[in-house]
Amino acid sequence: MDAVLLTHLDGTIFYANAAAEELFGYTQNEICKLGRSGIVDTTDPNLVAMLDERTRYGRSRGEPLLLKKMVLNFREKYQRMFL
Repeated sequence: MDAVLLTHLDGTIFYANAAAEELFGYTQNEICKLGRSGIVDTTDPNLVAMLDERTRYGRSRGEPLLLKKMVLNFREKYQRMFL
């Protein structure tokens, strides 16, 4: 199962599925409280490019540097699409 997050452009996270909980090591409630800046390295240049692509096309793909609970940062394939 893929990790799924329901998010807003401002970085708010409204929902995280069980796979996201397992991936990040946080509960859904914790992920939602943390928001984007709590689970993604906001200084990562890949993130900037992905957010720009998302704004222009409504979707993006990339490998941002993710932040996992009590573990070193890691990269993970990522895809986002908005309907």
